Amino acid sequence: MEKPRFDARQRRALQPAMLLPMAIAGLMLGLAYLMFVNQPGNPANAL
Repeated sequence: MEKPRFDARQRRALQPAMLLPMAIAGLMLGLAYLMFVNQPGNPANAL
């Protein structure tokens, strides 16, 4: 029994859509980290 395959066009269209939520979350975490570390009153400012 063969495994059904998706159309290549559908796969190419869905991959960026599925990656987008993870990319946005990672970008927000990275920006929040940079803003926190660069605050003057932050005790971890030496990093």
